Amino acid sequence: MAAADFSRDDGVDMVSWRHSLEGDGQWSVGVAEGLRVLRPGVAHGRLSGGCLSIFVEALGTPYAPRIDSDSILFFEDVGTKPYQWDRMLLHLRYSGLLDKVTGIVFGDMGQCTAEDESEYLDRALLHSLRDFDGPIAVGLRSGHVGGSNVTLPLGISATLDLGDVGNPRMHFLEAAVTG
Repeated sequence: MAAADFSRDDGVDMVSWRHSLEGDGQWSVGVAEGLRVLRPGVAHGRLSGGCLSIFVEALGTPYAPRIDSDSILFFEDVGTKPYQWDRMLLHLRYSGLLDKVTGIVFGDMGQCTAEDESEYLDRALLHSLRDFDGPIAVGLRSGHVGGSNVTLPLGISATLDLGDVGNPRMHFLEAAVTG
């Protein structure tokens, strides 16, 4: 998604932008890009996702997202309260969409809750995903964010390594573009 962020001097994380668009594989994001652990573990899969409310609204339509193999999902949104995150994630879970998901990464939630309310959102995420076995991270500065927007190359193989709580990483294992 190209957004208004691109018009701001600090709107684009140029490192991730270049890695994604210059065919450069084997790079990663972590704490410096906002990533933190909600549930530790390691997951491998194809990176998919986007804006959660749009993802959920598409269910039951010809445009519904398809998760065909092991996937790591990235979700972000704007102006969405903890109870709404809980409801939408439960909807995804009950729809069966999470059955082939190995790990989940949530974006920076600063556009959804005040800083002193972030624990409520963390609890809502963990509540709705209590039956999900994979690792869960939150805070990745991608999507609707107030700062430098990290470019995520959806569709490529990735590893979500949340085994070291102090050093969470999402590794991208192949180039997003070729040629």
